[in-house]
Amino acid sequence: MVTWQIADNKFDFSITHSITASKEIVYRVLADMEAYPEFVNDLVSVTRQGDLYKFVARAAILTVSATLKVVETPDQAVHFELIEGPVDALTGSWLVEEGRTPEQTRVTLTLHAETHARGEWLLRMTGKYVQNKTDKLIAAFSARAEALQRSGGVPPARPRIKEASGFLGWLKRLWARISGSGTSQPAAEERQVSAKPAFLQNEHFLQTLEALASTMLPPDDFDAGVQDMGFVSVVEMRARYEAGREALYVTALQAVDQMARSEFNKPGFVDLSPAERTALLEAVRQNRANGADWDGVKPSSFFSALWEDVVFLYCTHPDTWQRIGFPGPSFEAGGYRDFDQVQQFMGQMFQTSAQ
Repeated sequence: MVTWQIADNKFDFSITHSITASKEIVYRVLADMEAYPEFVNDLVSVTRQGDLYKFVARAAILTVSATLKVVETPDQAVHFELIEGPVDALTGSWLVEEGRTPEQTRVTLTLHAETHARGEWLLRMTGKYVQNKTDKLIAAFSARAEALQRSGGVPPARPRIKEASGFLGWLKRLWARISGSGTSQPAAEERQVSAKPAFLQNEHFLQTLEALASTMLPPDDFDAGVQDMGFVSVVEMRARYEAGREALYVTALQAVDQMARSEFNKPGFVDLSPAERTALLEAVRQNRANGADWDGVKPSSFFSALWEDVVFLYCTHPDTWQRIGFPGPSFEAGGYRDFDQVQQFMGQMFQTSAQ
């Protein structure tokens, strides 16, 4: 049984599943968090310091870290609370109960997450991610517990990591050099996650970010663009997990305000008319800006970063999927079998256009 809802910037989720293994074995698997990466594919590592566990997970193109405080109730429950991570608050638990038969154990996972008012996009994406991944996660835990049950409680040998060879090895080493994850720098799972960027606590900067995004992809007769989609959440995620992103945005936000003053005699970007905002962004795109205001940053580099973040938000937002008739990503199925056909929404739109 699965239930979940998102309301008032809060996300609540619960799933209950039966596992064919003893209660003791199931609890042991759930409580041994340091072993999770051995059977949960999206986890890079889990390290423990007392009652604090640092999780490093893969999320699309990012490597995301979160630190959880864990409290165990032996053979009954594992409770956890977010100390540091991508959302403002997260609590949850694994509850272990007797099943309908002595060979079964009833497991319930509950999650409660909260974010700030501008974090709706992040919360909705978290909800979609949890919804898509939960079945695989429960299956992984079930397989682990059932394997332990069959082996009499003896855990499998920890896998030995082998250095890739041949073309794949060369590709891995090349990527390590390009991405900065080689031996000369800390590996991705060892990098420190930045706290919430200070510039995102500045209300004027927040308003400027939303204005920039809305100018980049404005509303039209078809939809509202990226307005009210939560652009600040995307900027926060990139700034927290990608080196140099925060500095780029801070410099650019100050620079576009200076351009508004020098070119339009307005206090800042948010005070410009839609036409003036568009003209200013076009000047940024073409590097027609005072270099001194940009502190060594190439204006077009910021334009590219802004465009990348705006498009990422628009294309990953469930509201956009609904508008174009896309049912959402299908990682497990490897795509939709009928996606080479005209989808229902597109067919309706074509019919309307022909009339």
